[in-house]
Amino acid sequence: MKLKDMIVATALAGLVGFSIPSASSATSTGVESHLSGPLSMHSSNRLFELVGPPDIGTPPPGVLFTFPVTLDFEVMSRVPEDIAIEVPNPLLPIGIELIEIPRTSFEMIDGYIEDTSVPGCQTTDSCPLIPDPDASPDEFSFIWYGRLDAKVLSLTWRHGQFVGYFQYEHGHYRIYGDSLTQVDSSYFFNQLADDTADAFANPMPKAENVASKGTSGTFNAIDTLVLYSEGARTSPNHNGDPMDCNDDESITTLISAAVTHSNGSHMASGPDGSNGTGTQHGEVYYRRLTGLPTDADGSSAWETETEAFFDIVDNSAIEAERQELGADIVVVVLADGDFDIAFPDFSYCGFADIPNTADSNDPQNWGAAKAIVRENCQRQIPYIFTHEVGHLLGAQHALSQSPDQDPLFPWAHGLHVDSVVDTIMSTDRFGPRVDWFSTPSKTYDGTATGTVENEDVAFMISDTMGATVADYFPTLDTIFESGFQSQGGSECPDTVDWNG
Repeated sequence: MKLKDMIVATALAGLVGFSIPSASSATSTGVESHLSGPLSMHSSNRLFELVGPPDIGTPPPGVLFTFPVTLDFEVMSRVPEDIAIEVPNPLLPIGIELIEIPRTSFEMIDGYIEDTSVPGCQTTDSCPLIPDPDASPDEFSFIWYGRLDAKVLSLTWRHGQFVGYFQYEHGHYRIYGDSLTQVDSSYFFNQLADDTADAFANPMPKAENVASKGTSGTFNAIDTLVLYSEGARTSPNHNGDPMDCNDDESITTLISAAVTHSNGSHMASGPDGSNGTGTQHGEVYYRRLTGLPTDADGSSAWETETEAFFDIVDNSAIEAERQELGADIVVVVLADGDFDIAFPDFSYCGFADIPNTADSNDPQNWGAAKAIVRENCQRQIPYIFTHEVGHLLGAQHALSQSPDQDPLFPWAHGLHVDSVVDTIMSTDRFGPRVDWFSTPSKTYDGTATGTVENEDVAFMISDTMGATVADYFPTLDTIFESGFQSQGGSECPDTVDWNG
């Protein structure tokens, strides 16, 4: 019988006075259930155990509730085919919903060995991978990703560090360390209003011309350099030790989860069974970014992301590292402390450039193909990174949210239908949100998630801009058949110093 691995969010239900029903009783009261047996508070297959009630104090900005949990590492590491989760849903009679998320991708990076007990597998070199019974949790790295329509569950484990996200139409949840957090997304989406720039790049000449498309199989491979500041690495969210390079695992786990979400959103941006936008992140490079500019008093030289962005575009050390690696785009992860004004005052969760043309050799395109992501926002909302990379691929906000912007293509806008649906590029805070780019080929609750005339970002990427951006620099083909690239990374990433 197939295992049902469950996230039991009972405290959430208990918060509003509900008890935990069995699958059969839930179905009889109007809650759709995909489970074949009853929910059990004592099931050995659940992903984590709630070990106490939610915090009753005043939550920090951007958080609704936080619950202490004990994570069951063994459940994740044995490659479950699906995970059943229970989340609050005030639209249903009993206030909770049971959802089974089928696995879309499971990438085993470290800690797995071949199961040679399978007859004949050694002869055909097809032995399946299983968890190494002698490996400790710190020796494992893997990514579990699954979706059911607009519902997405992403679990990323890297050498003892874990980041999990569950998002669906009615809310966002973060599983981080020893806590389950219900996120107040309105706090963060308020900071996505004006996050694009028309950058004038004057980069060093390209190291070499690109003669062929940066593709791998049927995918455009967007090689990505991600730099993170010392502030992001050692923020209270990550507790990195500046003297211990192994502590980079916490911030790189967050980045890996962000890349996984971005890849998943591209895959989802098309009919079931399709390659979506036909675009994925190829090689992903992790680098520390040190020596950020300061004023004479030692405080940050930046007050806003706008100032930081244009300095990053012009920085020769970042551009040199980018060209040496052949990365098509650059994303810089910054902490609140990297700015002179505290978030959220005059701040955005991200900032990015939009290409001027579909010409991969135009230095105004590849030279400015850089973005900023706030570590604090990405930690809570999984698709800040995806949204900013969407800008680098030519996508605009929804038409009503950017009426004065001149799009690269008329159909380059995200979709916003008030209180009905929002796609990745929308900045609305309150409507139901799907995790794919605008496309008329998909629907949500009976509403098309795009139009041919104005809202078809998925077509723009698949038809033109995916190949354009993949052509910025030669690609390194590391994409798996599933479309998800290897994110092994390094336990001690190289450093890029701002001053070279």
